[in-house]
Amino acid sequence: MIIGCRIGPPGVGGRPVLCGAAACDIVARAGPERRAGQGSGGTVDEALLAYDAGRVDALAGHRDAARAKHPATGADYRMGFLDGRIEIFRMLASVREILDDDSP
Repeated sequence: MIIGCRIGPPGVGGRPVLCGAAACDIVARAGPERRAGQGSGGTVDEALLAYDAGRVDALAGHRDAARAKHPATGADYRMGFLDGRIEIFRMLASVREILDDDSP
């Protein structure tokens, strides 16, 4: 679910990275060394870009196994992918509900 705050540099396709619940969690759990771009976990920007890439891939209907297995950003990619799939599920559920309401 997209909350709407904008964080980070442009994501895939030049769009701003949108913050969802998992993306906010990425920023919240990042220690000072990750925020500064130090340490093995990568930067918050890399994590948010991976999250956005996972979400975009989920909406496109394909998963990048290499990105999902990346040691530094794989978990963020998988979380974005999962959030994207949940968004699709909710959208389809809404469409079904609308169609059920319209039937005589």
